[in-house]
Amino acid sequence: MSKQVTSTKTKSTSDRSPSDSLRKRTSNDLLQIEEGSLYPALQRLLKEELLKAEWSISTTNRRVRIYKLTAMGAKHLEREVSSFETMLEGITRVLAPVKS
Repeated sequence: MSKQVTSTKTKSTSDRSPSDSLRKRTSNDLLQIEEGSLYPALQRLLKEELLKAEWSISTTNRRVRIYKLTAMGAKHLEREVSSFETMLEGITRVLAPVKS
């Protein structure tokens, strides 16, 4: 499983933030990522070695940081998804109409 997030350190007023791009690309704009919350989360994941990062130059000649999921990160993500699916199943059962 390969997940990747690209961020730019410089931004013009017409650019969307990386959190805007990530939210729109992955959640059809249903998920709200507050400004200022993405980078601290990425730093925490780097510190926990769930992500790795490298600097690169984009096709528009801008300095960007590329984040990639590590093998340990992929295992962690798998556990989190499984836990979420279990919780969602429980919520779905509670909210389901009672059959008479």
